[in-house]
Amino acid sequence: YCTLVAAAAGILTVEFKVNLRGAAKGRTLRFGGNVVKAGRTLVIAEGSAFASDGDREKLIATMSANMMTITRPS
Repeated sequence: YCTLVAAAAGILTVEFKVNLRGAAKGRTLRFGGNVVKAGRTLVIAEGSAFASDGDREKLIATMSANMMTITRPS
């Protein structure tokens, strides 16, 4: 998300929600995220966390975040 805004802009978290769906048991953890919508001032992002043990992968957490960009005074 930080690459989508100007270097002089600041970022404020409007809302941040995490859903813990299971225990983080496994040999490896994998995380992914993406920007759902990037507006002029408000950005909506989501992410997921997975635990894997060999060929089995389990969703263990999800998150969503709304962030606002603000322009810092010069």
